[in-house]
Amino acid sequence: VDGQDQLVVVSNDGVHGLDPGTGQALWGPVPLEKQYGAHISTPVWSPQDQLLFFSAAYDGGSKALKLTRTGQTTKVTELWFSSKMRVHFGNVLRIGPLYVGSSGDLGPSFLTALDARTGVVVWQDRSFAKANLVFADGKVILVDEDGTLGLLTVAPEKVTVLAKATVTSATAWTAPSLVGTSGGDSVRGRPRGRKPSAETPKPRA
Repeated sequence: VDGQDQLVVVSNDGVHGLDPGTGQALWGPVPLEKQYGAHISTPVWSPQDQLLFFSAAYDGGSKALKLTRTGQTTKVTELWFSSKMRVHFGNVLRIGPLYVGSSGDLGPSFLTALDARTGVVVWQDRSFAKANLVFADGKVILVDEDGTLGLLTVAPEKVTVLAKATVTSATAWTAPSLVGTSGGDSVRGRPRGRKPSAETPKPRA
């Protein structure tokens, strides 16, 4: 934040900012309405505009905070709150002017994009179940909990599904990993409850 390293911690009572060297509290907690004390999703820090985004499911929602420093004091300003994105176990991506994530808990799930400045929903898509996302080469790669792998492009106007395929029948809650090889890229993930393989994938020729 304005040149100062800070450690952001999500706890039962909200979000805190700590000095990573000493553990001293710099700000917080900033609460977020939720049930069951369930803050699971990792916050997203955007250094280009110093916005911190975090979200929770189970009657929760999402908040964007503006962080600035004056001397040794960090000022935290809540820009907006939205109940339209409630992220359960997944992650959220900041892509240009958008926050993109999978919103939903026990009911239907929507791939949702919010305007980072206002929190307004700009689009929603029901092509996938709850999912984890990675961003590479201008595209979003996701694996949803039903085992569907998807390749997407996102823009403020719309989301475009370029390809999708079922890659596992087990419940998939693990975020995918993108691994470069000599013949292209491989996307790997591990279904929930399955032990990692002892085999090392060989690069494609």
